[in-house]
Amino acid sequence: MKNFKIRRRNYSKHIFKGMLIERTAVVMLALAVFVAGCKKFEPMEQPNAGSGDASYMSDLVVSDNFDWKLFQTLDILVDLPAEEEIKPIKVTSLDGRKVYFKGFSEDGTRSVKTKVTIPSYVDLVLIQFDDGSSYEPAIVPVMNNMVTFNFNTMLKAGGGGDECCDGKVTWLTLRYLGSEAIYVEVNGHGPGNSGLYTGNIVQNQEFSIYGNDNHNTLGSKVKIYKNNTNDKTEIHTSCSVDIFTGQTWSGNAGDFFIVAGESRHAGPLCPMPNGDDDDDDDFSGSLAYEDLWPSKGDYDFNDLVIDYNFDITKNGSEQIEHITATFKIYAFGAAFHNGFGFTLPNVAPNQIISVQGSNLGTGTYISLAGNGTEQGQSQATFIAYDNAYRIMPHPGNGIGVNTEHSAPYVTPETIVLEIDFYEGGSFGPGGPVTWSQLDIGNFNPFLIINQDRSNEVHLPHYPPTDLANTGMFGIHDDDTDPGSNRYYVTTNNLPWAINIPETFDHPIEKQDINGAYYKFSEWAESGGTLFPDWYQNIAGYRNASLIY
Repeated sequence: MKNFKIRRRNYSKHIFKGMLIERTAVVMLALAVFVAGCKKFEPMEQPNAGSGDASYMSDLVVSDNFDWKLFQTLDILVDLPAEEEIKPIKVTSLDGRKVYFKGFSEDGTRSVKTKVTIPSYVDLVLIQFDDGSSYEPAIVPVMNNMVTFNFNTMLKAGGGGDECCDGKVTWLTLRYLGSEAIYVEVNGHGPGNSGLYTGNIVQNQEFSIYGNDNHNTLGSKVKIYKNNTNDKTEIHTSCSVDIFTGQTWSGNAGDFFIVAGESRHAGPLCPMPNGDDDDDDDFSGSLAYEDLWPSKGDYDFNDLVIDYNFDITKNGSEQIEHITATFKIYAFGAAFHNGFGFTLPNVAPNQIISVQGSNLGTGTYISLAGNGTEQGQSQATFIAYDNAYRIMPHPGNGIGVNTEHSAPYVTPETIVLEIDFYEGGSFGPGGPVTWSQLDIGNFNPFLIINQDRSNEVHLPHYPPTDLANTGMFGIHDDDTDPGSNRYYVTTNNLPWAINIPETFDHPIEKQDINGAYYKFSEWAESGGTLFPDWYQNIAGYRNASLIY
């Protein structure tokens, strides 16, 4: 952990987005000065913002029901094999590189019931029992915010051999997830023990396909037809091992996933990379803020850009023992000297034994309890730092830090909090916290505006901490209504912060986010249905000239 020294510099007023002001005891007068003095420059005129109709954030038409989330929290229910020793499961991305969960049942049974949080655009996950050697990993769909799977429906993995995905599969049981009834044919044979399939396959129906060589080998070609066996229109021809990869076919929104199967060689699935093989769980992403709340900002979402990673250590009963929370400050296009913290909403302060690593200056406005959590909070609250400018000093020109190409680059700084739930053989006085109770995907991060501890900015519809000044709600552009669980959004449901599943390439100063990211408007106006991956570096998704 680095020791940071306070550095003071005098900067000309023109380098800031507005003048820094001192608050008076009269809240309303101070707020008026705050809004007038700290307002950013108006956004510059942008190039075409893509295929959406909205050129600026203020033009967006967003449903009041839209929560702005780019993550989805899933209930997981996985039944372990009845004849095997109880071992952990792993829930990962399809390539195995991103581990969403690794662990056991919380109650010691063979049914693993837990929660995981994954990117919204992910609709298929890979579930592995133990190391994957006794049962093939299964590709399972996300349906109604749930993932369910029963390893007892699968046969054990086939014999060894180095071959894979070569069509030498004895049989597969698949489930069709599409909405349009279809007809499936495997090398002239339809689903079933022999001959052509006489019915049509409908949504969520399971069916088996067998090899055409005396049931020894499943042919390599699978054909998908529209629902008309007399005049079949082919819509897809596939290798038998790729029909359950979640792809979409022209004229049909269906896909398949494997339920069970048997192979001469490595089985119907190619071996997947195991990803991170340690016993910890990780949850990571990036946060981007506007800091002029309760007034609108300029929607470049660069007043703070910060990566986070929670590395979580558990025991065999899925009880949390330790969290290493890492925060990397990339940029802040702000005149204000802001702080940053987060709350674990389902954890009480007395369930934390100790917190080390908070980066706080001498004479800070932050007050910590003896265990390192923030004083005066009913939920466990942690302050990463109190003043970004003390940690990453201004480079001498430009607005803020790392938001203008013309200004000198400042190396990002990392802050690490070590949070102990278990020490010396005991949990904290409040008792243990399980993985599902922790629900790390719904942690509540917040920005503290200009060293005023009562002035917080949260993600849309996330509540404030106990130390926030609720008298600020409903002022200027804020449309918070605690009675409706509506927080930190404007009257037309625009946010002051977003949470992104990967490192965010933030817009440069004074550029609306939907000018830099062409698909942002369509995502927001569709209520998150379209382009939930709008932030990724995909061709046609972004205007690189407007991104730092």
